[in-house]
Amino acid sequence: METETTSRACTSFWASFYRARQSLPNIVEGNVIWNALEGIYAVADAIVRNNIVFNSGTGLSLYGHDQVPQMKNITAVNNTLYKNDDGVFMRWGSSATNMILANNAIYSASKNALNLSGSVGTFTANYVEGKSDRALDGVAFIAGGSSSAAFVDPANNDFGPQIGSRLIGLANSAYTPPADFNTNSRRSPYDVGAYETDGSAFNPGWRITAGFKELAPPAADTIPPTIRITAPLPGTTVFKTQTLTISAEASDNVGVVGVRFWLDGTDLKPEDLTAPYSITLNMSKISVGTHTLTAVARDAAGNSTTSSPVSITVSKR
Repeated sequence: METETTSRACTSFWASFYRARQSLPNIVEGNVIWNALEGIYAVADAIVRNNIVFNSGTGLSLYGHDQVPQMKNITAVNNTLYKNDDGVFMRWGSSATNMILANNAIYSASKNALNLSGSVGTFTANYVEGKSDRALDGVAFIAGGSSSAAFVDPANNDFGPQIGSRLIGLANSAYTPPADFNTNSRRSPYDVGAYETDGSAFNPGWRITAGFKELAPPAADTIPPTIRITAPLPGTTVFKTQTLTISAEASDNVGVVGVRFWLDGTDLKPEDLTAPYSITLNMSKISVGTHTLTAVARDAAGNSTTSSPVSITVSKR
């Protein structure tokens, strides 16, 4: 009985997939390929997901082969393709069936991101930088901005989406794999490309270097931030005719992602993402009496700490 197969090699390979009697597709997943002529080549009966291909001739090669009578049943989703001569080189004609290209991050500035030559199929939520022979319609193919804004450090092979990246939370959930490149579970709203950030400001798994999968991923960060409100001082009286600046100091062993300020258990919004952390509050909207201020700091690993409360008094004058 034939079974599902998974490839996790870190080398370039030729992957033409076809089987006469097949019950499950081949799965090509979790590969990192660079400096290759062709990254991943798939013709039929394959799921190509959570791969990273960069600095190669092609990222995904999706075209026919003499030994395969029909192109069919290809799902290429959540791959990250960077600085390839052709990000996606595709030739899906009208006879191709059940062909899906979704949630891919395709960044080839000054090169061909999309070389599709009239191909047909199901296309959705592919984010693109570079030359394209297909219009970026905002649905199938979407302008992804620059790679420097999309990824943490693409020049040093860190393709995790950075804070504010257009790749975060905008994948089509209908085609999202259950896990990402690091084998971490994906969580809604899902990210485009090979990584799921889940609020992290850095890649919480494998770092791409020569022989990188021979090393264990870094230990999880379990140390929460520290935080204290520095202004106003406890017992401060504020008039309803004034505005109040609330400030806090926060630190973390890795880094503080953001600080939120709360009044009587209500989030004042928005979260302050950069130090020094502060927010300005219009006191005319706050009732006369005693109120409690707190601040919450969080880090990229999801650890958070709430400050000690500070009480203030609001007066009509």
